[in-house]
Amino acid sequence: MSMTREARLVVRFYSQKIIQENHSIRKASLSDLDDRVLSVFGEQIYKSAGIKGLGSKLKALYTAFMKTPKLWNALKEKLEITSKNPLTLYRELSDKLDAYLEEGKKWINSKVKKIRSSSKMVEFMFIYAENAPTLSDLISKILDPANKLIPYKESEKMRAFKNKILGGVRSFKEWLKAFFKRHPILRVMSTPVKAYLYWLIWTHVAEISWKVSDLIKGFLGILSWEDLLDSLPESGLGFLVGVLFPFIPQGAILKSLSIGWNALLIPAMGIQLYYLYDKGYLDNNLNLKKR
Repeated sequence: MSMTREARLVVRFYSQKIIQENHSIRKASLSDLDDRVLSVFGEQIYKSAGIKGLGSKLKALYTAFMKTPKLWNALKEKLEITSKNPLTLYRELSDKLDAYLEEGKKWINSKVKKIRSSSKMVEFMFIYAENAPTLSDLISKILDPANKLIPYKESEKMRAFKNKILGGVRSFKEWLKAFFKRHPILRVMSTPVKAYLYWLIWTHVAEISWKVSDLIKGFLGILSWEDLLDSLPESGLGFLVGVLFPFIPQGAILKSLSIGWNALLIPAMGIQLYYLYDKGYLDNNLNLKKR
């Protein structure tokens, strides 16, 4: 998301307000972190996720730096910041933080196709995700093909099927975490790549309950990829799926069943469909073969 002059003014206003309201925690050793320098992070938050949640995230970041000044100094060292004056520091930090995150973004974009084609099952799961039947289609075909389902009425069979699907999603969550941890491409991610992913998740996923100091540690390469994955709720894993596999359709599958984790549900169903496909029960269009 590009920054307009008006957006920069909004970010600067938030930065000034946060520092004024939290002057009691300000450290003398962090005199170089003024509202202009803080606005660099605000601009990156805005570019990533827009205005929503900007103030609270910027405040959390500023508070983390004030309470753990060593992390602020370590981050400057990581980015090879040499400026001491806040005015020149703003310019240098803006350029180097942007380049740092851009490096991670380019790496991810260059690897997406390789991750997708890294195994037969993954290739099937995500290529066929766009053609996968909806949950309502599966229910009507598998449970009771002779009768039409009554909208919004959940039978015992439907409830049992829903629970089975949801169980598959939970199993898929564990499979996905293991996949991300063990994948040869993802295991060699550089610190800027992990930093880019940490930043994306932190700015987009409201349910994240990380300490902001952990986010900064992620930027520094101190927080491991495994620790990140273990800390993510379903929505965070779903967001990662959307970043690493952007071709997966998003959105509700069947709202009347109140099923969440939509980004995980389709690939979870894909794994189960792959088993049927691999055993010869489904054709290339995911239709049941006549046997």
